[in-house]
Amino acid sequence: MGGVLLWLSFRHVDWNEAKANLSQVTAWGVLLYCLAFGLQWVARTLRWRLQIEATNEVKPPLQLALCINVVAMAAVFFVPLRLGELVRPYLCRKYKLAKMSEALAHSAVERVTDGIVTTAFLLFVLFMMPKENLPDVIFNGAWIAAGIFLGGVCFLGFAYFWRQPALNLLTRCLFFAPVGLKGKLIGLLETFLDGISCFANWKAFFAYLFYTGLFWGLNGWSMWFLIDLMGIDVPVTAGFFAMCCLVLGVMVPAPPANVGNFEYAILVGVTPFGLSASVAAAFAFLLHTIQLLMMLTVAVLIISVGGVSLAGIRDGRDEPSPEEA
Repeated sequence: MGGVLLWLSFRHVDWNEAKANLSQVTAWGVLLYCLAFGLQWVARTLRWRLQIEATNEVKPPLQLALCINVVAMAAVFFVPLRLGELVRPYLCRKYKLAKMSEALAHSAVERVTDGIVTTAFLLFVLFMMPKENLPDVIFNGAWIAAGIFLGGVCFLGFAYFWRQPALNLLTRCLFFAPVGLKGKLIGLLETFLDGISCFANWKAFFAYLFYTGLFWGLNGWSMWFLIDLMGIDVPVTAGFFAMCCLVLGVMVPAPPANVGNFEYAILVGVTPFGLSASVAAAFAFLLHTIQLLMMLTVAVLIISVGGVSLAGIRDGRDEPSPEEA
């Protein structure tokens, strides 16, 4: 899959043009992007601490929380088939911050919340873009997606306040689905509700949404900043549209570091703004390289100095709680 998508991404690239775009990038600009990327880590960590605090009534130290989240994000990035998602729950149990089941519920809330927020960004960008940039079928699809999105949000709100009726309703709506798939979907909803029920008050929940918006806002803005750094004049919406395409692209099974998926998603994300395949390749190379090196370097450094330890992760040992023993 990665090889095919790499070929699709680079088959029309003029490497001299790509090199010319990269030559305009300054070291100070790259450092500013790295700062924005690091702030995204902080925003995600602060958001996650709210969940841990709501579950255990104790806020973990910021340094430990940041170390756990950076190493976990690197694992998701580098380990194929998203198996790295299990690293943070393991570290939560190892450092007695939460049970594995609680940590997995936290991850479910994150994924659903991130999906809702990125969908909202995508719909906003699509409706802001000039119609000549995209065919009518895309905009018609956006209206359909907006309806599905709004319906999904309303259903999750209903499920939060009336859990059992919502589960019964979902069971009835899935009458046509195979038993195994139905069980997984209902289990996913239950896991999400278990995770979101940790918020004792609206203040904590709205703080959670604030950090989510901050994370994705920084993400989209910094991607636009990197394009602008290459001397390409595009609206800020280009960064957010590329971000949304990238989120969708890395959901597809991919090699380690999302090689291929990453590059093709960027190509799809910037083409509607008139950027050539050569510019898209240069941008994808720059963005992918910076993110890869930052995550790898910082995660290895954290593990090397003992910020967190992954010892025992393969066989699942390291102080399981009595309930999980």
